[in-house]
Amino acid sequence: MGQLFPYQFAPLKPLGFDGNAITTSDAVTLSVPAGAQGALIQASGGNINWTDNGVDPTSAAGGGMVLTADAEPSWFPVGLLETLSFIAVGSSTFLLVSYYG
Repeated sequence: MGQLFPYQFAPLKPLGFDGNAITTSDAVTLSVPAGAQGALIQASGGNINWTDNGVDPTSAAGGGMVLTADAEPSWFPVGLLETLSFIAVGSSTFLLVSYYG
């Protein structure tokens, strides 16, 4: 009979943190460190719109999916990290990212 879990699981290690102020005028992308398997991403101070389809989000309502300000961080897998683009919806907004691998 086979094993219940045929794979070994290893805990992820922190690979770095990045916190940057973002604006309503320029979309930003992530600088993903080598070996990253995913990241926890959080908006602080204001909402952030994001897209993952290669088209930059806008700061207008409906300009992308929303990271709600000061909500619990959201997990994004490595395959998605390279395609994400972010823009602030209001002023005094920070994009906080913790990478894991």
